[in-house]
Amino acid sequence: MMEQMLLKNITLSDGQKAQLQSMREADRQKMEAERQQGGQNGRADFEKIREARQNGDTATANRLMAEQRQKMEARRDAQFAAIRNILTADQQKQFDANVAEMKQHEAEHPMGMRGRRPPQG
Repeated sequence: MMEQMLLKNITLSDGQKAQLQSMREADRQKMEAERQQGGQNGRADFEKIREARQNGDTATANRLMAEQRQKMEARRDAQFAAIRNILTADQQKQFDANVAEMKQHEAEHPMGMRGRRPPQG
């Protein structure tokens, strides 16, 4: 879904499609390798967040969640850069516009509000 938004109004060549497919496969393999190793770092991080919440330590839970969000955003930004690098200059202009549109949409619709109904009043 995210990739469709990023590549909206961009027609890829067969070579670019192949490069994109290779990138997807490399990402899948990396995630699978992390899963095979038990994903201990990620699990431990989320366990710390859960414990902080259970202990009523909202400040620590919020700090840890912010750290996780930064890690996820850094990974996403790296993926964006990798995709952008396979595009032509004209395609990059459209890609940049698509990224800006996606970020604007995210700012207007924070993750915490997705799928929730507005309060009935």
